[in-house]
Amino acid sequence: MDINRYLKALVEKEGSDLFFSVGAPVTLKREGDLFAFGNQPLASGAVKELAWQVMSEKQIEEFEREQEMNLAVGLPNCGRFRITCTTSAAKWVWSCAISATRSLPLPNWACRSSWRNWPSRIAA
Repeated sequence: MDINRYLKALVEKEGSDLFFSVGAPVTLKREGDLFAFGNQPLASGAVKELAWQVMSEKQIEEFEREQEMNLAVGLPNCGRFRITCTTSAAKWVWSCAISATRSLPLPNWACRSSWRNWPSRIAA
């Protein structure tokens, strides 16, 4: 699985968030509605593989210690994304959420009225 494919889809489909959770298909959020990418649920190994694609060795070590990681990544000609990864040590259940950020110019769709309150949803 290539995480860049999903990041590009997030922008192309005018979404605000992506969710990668064990036992559920990859899900895109757009204007409050959720859309699954197919119906194939993700295995723990698949979510871990996606998370490792965006983390440095140091971040992976910290994630394994803390069971949580918050970071930002940029994709040239696409945008910048905030990523939160968590896991339950008891069940080793992975979850990653990816949000588009306003740190770079956004396409016109991001300026529609439904997005006026969008920056308030981003943690400082």
